[in-house]
Amino acid sequence: MKERIIELSYNNHEEMFELPINPEEFEFTEPHNNQRITLLNIGEANLMGRRGLLTGSFSSFFPSRSSPFARYADREPMEYIKLLQK
Repeated sequence: MKERIIELSYNNHEEMFELPINPEEFEFTEPHNNQRITLLNIGEANLMGRRGLLTGSFSSFFPSRSSPFARYADREPMEYIKLLQK
């Protein structure tokens, strides 16, 4: 059976880790810095702006050794958090 793995890396793959528990959902947003102006005798127009920063979010958990999901984790929960904070 094929597994789906979410792998995160830091500093051009210098440090890498897999999420022990895949998130149920994740979201990515890419804002656009558009601007609306009102033109005489024409009405409202949209000026296309540059793209903003791409951001993403997810929610998961990091099992402790006493959890039944511990077999999926190769680190302690705080180690995962420290890596994400980098």
